[in-house]
Amino acid sequence: DEIDAVVEEGIDAYTIDGEFPKKLIAGVEIKDCGYFCEFMDYEDLSKGNKRVNEQMKPLLQKYGYKGFISSEIRTTKDGKNYAIDPCCRLGSPPSELYQELYSNLGDIIDLGSQGRMVDPESKGKFGLEVIIHSFWYIESHQAVYFPEKYRDNIKLRYPLKIDGTYYCLNLFGLPEIGAIVVHGDSFEECKKQMLEIADTIEGHGIDIKLDSIDQAFEEFNKMKKLK
Repeated sequence: DEIDAVVEEGIDAYTIDGEFPKKLIAGVEIKDCGYFCEFMDYEDLSKGNKRVNEQMKPLLQKYGYKGFISSEIRTTKDGKNYAIDPCCRLGSPPSELYQELYSNLGDIIDLGSQGRMVDPESKGKFGLEVIIHSFWYIESHQAVYFPEKYRDNIKLRYPLKIDGTYYCLNLFGLPEIGAIVVHGDSFEECKKQMLEIADTIEGHGIDIKLDSIDQAFEEFNKMKKLK
Protein backbone atom coordinates (compact mmCIF):
# COMPACT_ATOMS: atom_id res chain seq x y z
CA ASP A 1 0.00 0.00 0.00
CA GLU A 2 1.05 3.59 -0.54
CA ILE A 3 2.81 5.18 2.45
CA ASP A 4 1.76 8.81 2.96
CA ALA A 5 5.14 10.01 4.21
CA VAL A 6 6.25 13.42 5.41
CA VAL A 7 9.75 12.67 4.15
CA GLU A 8 11.99 9.77 3.17
CA GLU A 9 14.91 9.92 5.57
CA GLY A 10 17.87 7.64 6.06
CA ILE A 11 21.52 7.19 6.89
CA ASP A 12 24.45 6.55 4.60
CA ALA A 13 27.20 4.81 6.50
CA TYR A 14 28.88 1.48 7.10
CA THR A 15 28.60 -1.14 9.80
CA ILE A 16 30.79 -3.75 11.46
CA ASP A 17 28.54 -6.59 12.66
CA GLY A 18 25.67 -4.21 13.41
CA GLU A 19 27.78 -1.50 15.05
CA PHE A 20 27.82 1.94 13.45
CA PRO A 21 30.51 4.66 13.55
CA LYS A 22 30.22 7.51 16.05
CA LYS A 23 29.80 9.94 13.15
CA LEU A 24 28.11 9.45 9.79
CA ILE A 25 26.09 11.24 7.16
CA ALA A 26 22.32 11.45 7.04
CA GLY A 27 20.67 12.84 3.95
CA VAL A 28 17.91 12.76 1.40
CA GLU A 29 17.92 11.73 -2.24
CA ILE A 30 15.90 13.08 -5.12
CA LYS A 31 15.73 9.77 -6.97
CA ASP A 32 18.42 9.45 -9.66
CA CYS A 33 18.93 13.23 -9.64
CA GLY A 34 20.55 14.62 -6.50
CA TYR A 35 21.45 14.25 -2.84
CA PHE A 36 22.19 16.52 0.13
CA CYS A 37 23.50 15.41 3.51
CA GLU A 38 24.95 16.48 6.84
CA PHE A 39 27.91 14.94 8.66
CA MET A 40 26.74 14.46 12.24
CA ASP A 41 27.11 12.57 15.49
CA TYR A 42 25.26 9.27 15.62
CA GLU A 43 23.35 10.47 18.69
CA ASP A 44 21.94 13.41 16.71
CA LEU A 45 20.06 11.14 14.32
CA SER A 46 16.27 11.19 14.42
CA LYS A 47 14.46 8.58 16.53
CA GLY A 48 13.28 6.86 13.36
CA ASN A 49 16.79 6.42 12.03
CA LYS A 50 18.09 5.04 15.32
CA ARG A 51 15.06 2.79 15.74
CA VAL A 52 15.55 1.17 12.34
CA ASN A 53 19.29 0.75 12.96
CA GLU A 54 18.61 -1.03 16.25
CA GLN A 55 16.09 -3.35 14.62
CA MET A 56 18.56 -4.27 11.87
CA LYS A 57 21.44 -4.83 14.30
CA PRO A 58 20.69 -8.47 15.26
CA LEU A 59 20.45 -9.54 11.62
CA LEU A 60 23.66 -7.72 10.69
CA GLN A 61 25.37 -9.44 13.62
CA LYS A 62 23.99 -12.83 12.62
CA TYR A 63 25.44 -12.63 9.12
CA GLY A 64 28.68 -10.93 10.21
CA TYR A 65 28.01 -8.09 7.78
CA LYS A 66 30.93 -5.70 7.36
CA GLY A 67 30.33 -3.08 4.72
CA PHE A 68 28.53 -0.01 3.54
CA ILE A 69 24.83 0.39 4.16
CA SER A 70 22.16 2.97 3.38
CA SER A 71 18.64 3.03 4.78
CA GLU A 72 15.47 4.37 3.22
CA ILE A 73 12.80 5.16 5.78
CA ARG A 74 9.43 6.66 4.95
CA THR A 75 8.27 8.56 8.05
CA THR A 76 4.61 9.56 8.42
CA LYS A 77 2.89 12.41 10.27
CA ASP A 78 1.96 10.11 13.15
CA GLY A 79 5.62 9.23 13.73
CA LYS A 80 5.65 5.75 12.22
CA ASN A 81 8.77 4.67 10.37
CA TYR A 82 8.60 2.29 7.42
CA ALA A 83 11.97 0.86 6.39
CA ILE A 84 11.54 0.21 2.68
CA ASP A 85 15.06 -0.67 1.53
CA PRO A 86 18.19 -1.65 3.46
CA CYS A 87 20.79 -0.96 0.76
CA CYS A 88 23.74 -3.21 1.66
CA ARG A 89 26.16 -1.80 -0.89
CA LEU A 90 27.72 1.45 -2.06
CA GLY A 91 24.68 3.24 -3.39
CA SER A 92 24.69 5.98 -5.99
CA PRO A 93 24.33 8.48 -4.48
CA PRO A 94 26.23 8.88 -2.16
CA SER A 95 29.23 6.60 -2.92
CA GLU A 96 30.67 9.20 -5.29
CA LEU A 97 30.50 11.76 -2.48
CA TYR A 98 32.31 9.49 0.00
CA GLN A 99 35.39 9.69 -2.22
CA GLU A 100 35.81 13.43 -1.63
CA LEU A 101 34.07 13.95 1.71
CA TYR A 102 36.02 11.37 3.74
CA SER A 103 39.76 11.91 4.03
CA ASN A 104 40.34 8.42 5.50
CA LEU A 105 38.17 6.33 3.18
CA GLY A 106 41.05 3.92 2.52
CA ASP A 107 41.40 3.10 6.22
CA ILE A 108 37.62 2.73 6.60
CA ILE A 109 37.58 0.05 3.87
CA ASP A 110 40.89 -1.65 4.68
CA LEU A 111 40.45 -1.96 8.44
CA GLY A 112 36.69 -2.44 8.18
CA SER A 113 37.24 -5.55 6.07
CA GLN A 114 39.26 -6.89 9.01
CA GLY A 115 36.42 -6.22 11.44
CA ARG A 116 37.87 -3.00 12.87
CA MET A 117 35.66 0.09 13.14
CA VAL A 118 37.20 3.35 11.95
CA ASP A 119 35.27 6.58 12.46
CA PRO A 120 35.14 8.79 9.36
CA GLU A 121 37.09 12.03 9.09
CA SER A 122 35.10 14.54 7.07
CA LYS A 123 36.40 17.48 5.05
CA GLY A 124 33.10 19.35 5.41
CA LYS A 125 29.91 19.64 7.44
CA PHE A 126 27.65 19.17 4.41
CA GLY A 127 27.82 17.31 1.13
CA LEU A 128 25.96 17.78 -2.17
CA GLU A 129 25.80 15.47 -5.18
CA VAL A 130 24.08 15.97 -8.53
CA ILE A 131 23.75 13.21 -11.13
CA ILE A 132 24.78 13.79 -14.76
CA HIS A 133 22.48 12.23 -17.38
CA SER A 134 22.73 11.90 -21.14
CA PHE A 135 20.20 10.47 -23.60
CA TRP A 136 23.14 9.76 -25.93
CA TYR A 137 24.82 7.50 -23.37
CA ILE A 138 21.86 5.10 -23.31
CA GLU A 139 23.01 3.61 -26.63
CA SER A 140 26.53 4.97 -27.24
CA HIS A 141 29.83 5.80 -25.58
CA GLN A 142 29.92 9.36 -24.26
CA ALA A 143 32.61 12.03 -24.63
CA VAL A 144 32.70 14.51 -21.72
CA TYR A 145 34.62 17.80 -21.66
CA PHE A 146 35.54 19.84 -18.56
CA PRO A 147 38.53 21.62 -17.00
CA GLU A 148 40.99 19.18 -15.47
CA LYS A 149 41.01 21.20 -12.22
CA TYR A 150 37.53 19.82 -11.49
CA ARG A 151 38.44 16.17 -12.11
CA ASP A 152 38.20 15.21 -8.43
CA ASN A 153 34.68 16.66 -8.24
CA ILE A 154 33.44 14.92 -11.38
CA LYS A 155 32.96 11.18 -10.91
CA LEU A 156 32.49 9.40 -14.25
CA ARG A 157 31.18 5.89 -14.86
CA TYR A 158 33.49 3.49 -16.70
CA PRO A 159 35.77 6.27 -17.99
CA LEU A 160 38.66 6.16 -20.43
CA LYS A 161 40.97 9.06 -21.20
CA ILE A 162 42.18 9.23 -24.81
CA ASP A 163 44.27 12.14 -26.10
CA GLY A 164 43.13 14.34 -23.23
CA THR A 165 39.40 13.61 -23.59
CA TYR A 166 37.33 11.52 -21.20
CA TYR A 167 34.89 8.92 -22.56
CA CYS A 168 32.30 7.01 -20.52
CA LEU A 169 31.91 3.46 -21.82
CA ASN A 170 28.34 2.37 -22.36
CA LEU A 171 27.98 -0.97 -20.60
CA PHE A 172 24.43 -1.13 -19.25
CA GLY A 173 22.24 1.16 -21.36
CA LEU A 174 21.50 3.62 -18.55
CA PRO A 175 21.42 7.43 -18.85
CA GLU A 176 23.61 8.23 -15.80
CA ILE A 177 27.18 8.99 -16.88
CA GLY A 178 28.39 10.17 -13.49
CA ALA A 179 27.99 12.80 -10.81
CA ILE A 180 29.31 16.10 -9.50
CA VAL A 181 30.21 16.10 -5.80
CA VAL A 182 31.11 18.98 -3.49
CA HIS A 183 31.35 19.57 0.25
CA GLY A 184 31.38 22.65 2.47
CA ASP A 185 30.29 24.26 5.71
CA SER A 186 26.86 25.38 4.47
CA PHE A 187 24.25 24.58 1.84
CA GLU A 188 24.94 27.90 0.13
CA GLU A 189 28.65 27.12 -0.18
CA CYS A 190 27.91 23.69 -1.63
CA LYS A 191 25.38 25.06 -4.11
CA LYS A 192 27.74 27.78 -5.32
CA GLN A 193 30.50 25.26 -5.98
CA MET A 194 28.07 22.91 -7.72
CA LEU A 195 26.78 25.54 -10.12
CA GLU A 196 30.31 26.72 -10.97
CA ILE A 197 31.47 23.21 -11.84
CA ALA A 198 28.29 22.23 -13.71
CA ASP A 199 28.63 25.29 -15.95
CA THR A 200 31.96 23.98 -17.29
CA ILE A 201 30.82 20.48 -18.32
CA GLU A 202 30.02 19.87 -21.98
CA GLY A 203 28.99 16.87 -24.07
CA HIS A 204 26.32 15.77 -26.51
CA GLY A 205 22.98 15.10 -24.81
CA ILE A 206 24.23 15.96 -21.32
CA ASP A 207 21.62 16.95 -18.74
CA ILE A 208 22.86 17.88 -15.25
CA LYS A 209 19.99 17.58 -12.78
CA LEU A 210 20.47 20.98 -11.12
CA ASP A 211 16.76 21.30 -10.30
CA SER A 212 17.33 18.65 -7.66
CA ILE A 213 19.58 20.92 -5.57
CA ASP A 214 16.83 23.02 -4.00
CA GLN A 215 14.47 20.02 -3.89
CA ALA A 216 17.02 18.04 -1.88
CA PHE A 217 17.56 20.94 0.51
CA GLU A 218 13.81 21.30 1.05
CA GLU A 219 13.46 17.58 1.83
CA PHE A 220 16.55 17.73 4.04
CA ASN A 221 14.95 20.48 6.15
CA LYS A 222 11.88 18.28 6.61
CA MET A 223 14.13 15.52 7.88
CA LYS A 224 15.91 17.89 10.27
CA LYS A 225 12.59 18.76 11.92
CA LEU A 226 12.07 15.13 12.91
CA LYS A 227 13.00 14.27 16.50
